[in-house]
Amino acid sequence: MHKENAQPHLVITHYADLLNPSSLNVSTEIESTHLENKKIVLMIGELAEKSSISLADAQTLMYQLQLYYVTGGDEKFSLVEKFYRDPSGFQYQWLIDEIGNIKGIGK
Repeated sequence: MHKENAQPHLVITHYADLLNPSSLNVSTEIESTHLENKKIVLMIGELAEKSSISLADAQTLMYQLQLYYVTGGDEKFSLVEKFYRDPSGFQYQWLIDEIGNIKGIGK
């Protein structure tokens, strides 16, 4: 199946409940403060039963997602913003070059 009928290979779900500790009905102020300082989001990836993506590839995709959206700094996130704001003007070579700069990948 193709286009709108394509089946997902990897489903990623983010659970952001710990970003707002008050939604957890935390009993004490100490626990609430402790959770609030952590700013935790749980990310879970599930491979479809008939996925053609290997577990290692799925882990790499999830690592890249985290890297470009959260932990990679302004340069990496700016690529996400450029793609979002002007997809037709986005040059994929920028992304390829940036991935080549990641330790352990590329050159």
